[in-house]
Amino acid sequence: MKGAILTTLTLILILTTPCFANEPIKVGVSEFAPFVMKTEDGTSQGYSIDIWKALGKVDPHLTSFEFKYFEPIGEISGFKRKLAAVKAQEINVGIGGITVNAKREEVLNFGNPTYNSRIAIAVNAEVKTEALIALIAKRLFSKDIGAIFAGIGSLVMGLAFLLWLFDRKDPHNKIPRKPFDKDLHKSGIEIAIIVTWEWMTTIGSGVYAPGTRKGYAVVNASYLIWVFVFSIFVATVTSAFDTKDNQILQSTISSPQDLLGKVIATKNGTDSVNVAKNLGVSKVLTYPTIKEAYAAQENGKATAVIYDLPGLKHYEQNEGKGKILILPQILKPHHYAYAYHENNNKLKEQINCALEKVRGSGELQRIHEKWFGENN
Repeated sequence: MKGAILTTLTLILILTTPCFANEPIKVGVSEFAPFVMKTEDGTSQGYSIDIWKALGKVDPHLTSFEFKYFEPIGEISGFKRKLAAVKAQEINVGIGGITVNAKREEVLNFGNPTYNSRIAIAVNAEVKTEALIALIAKRLFSKDIGAIFAGIGSLVMGLAFLLWLFDRKDPHNKIPRKPFDKDLHKSGIEIAIIVTWEWMTTIGSGVYAPGTRKGYAVVNASYLIWVFVFSIFVATVTSAFDTKDNQILQSTISSPQDLLGKVIATKNGTDSVNVAKNLGVSKVLTYPTIKEAYAAQENGKATAVIYDLPGLKHYEQNEGKGKILILPQILKPHHYAYAYHENNNKLKEQINCALEKVRGSGELQRIHEKWFGENN
């Protein structure tokens, strides 16, 4: 009986002992704003950093740690160096915007999701005349605008018919009595259409003066009605262009299909590289840092940057403000998780447990709102 109790206590002690009781957990990070950002004093801040610190508040075994920051070396990004360090067991866990995909799962062990992300497209925020013409044409030929054009046409025809009906009895006979004729000058309704349109668009100062009071009433009413109808037309045209359309006017690229045969820039070692290659682009330029990819786009070496949406948004709202436009189409949804060595299940489960406590308490949502806002 005593032996069974001793064995049980020993097992409990083993299970509750921290994975790294004698040394701090080595946590690998690399630059990926706003998940991990290096400050001027050499420390790190960001969404992933805040989550990691929150884990220690629910599990004291996770309070002993040290961040190892991986910088790019030559053409090798800090991100690739971080994953290689996890695989080589030089660090215990890699955090900070690591996308889970099938290829990585073959050599690494991933924990529970920490963020649901998407890959998107960023183009230059520069006014392009051809994009303006294309989008205006697209909107002007919409069903709503077409209905207004049809309404204006019907209005002109109706008023012209009334004008002809009344003024054909004019003793001076300025509008022919005959409704239609091969000779335009003898076609009463066609002349009435021209006169009505003239009075409508010149605000009542047409050359032709009706010969009857009823005719005057028609042309005077025509320009008053025209003012009302034209205001509806302008409002409809304006509303046809939503905020994103107005932004898309700034680029010749408005959809992923427009990238066919173009040059794309992104950060090497990321999931964005494969996504870009699958779009039929002519070339994918990869760089150790995403800042170099943005520079390539700005300098005209690349047409667009394909990258994770949170990273693009952070750049768009900060140092890239006014320089890029993020298109609304999502290329690929995915999620981020912590990466471990394939045999390191114990630490993974320990951190997973702490992460779910942080999620359940609402702290994860508060951290999310701090870095991305309530609606992102």
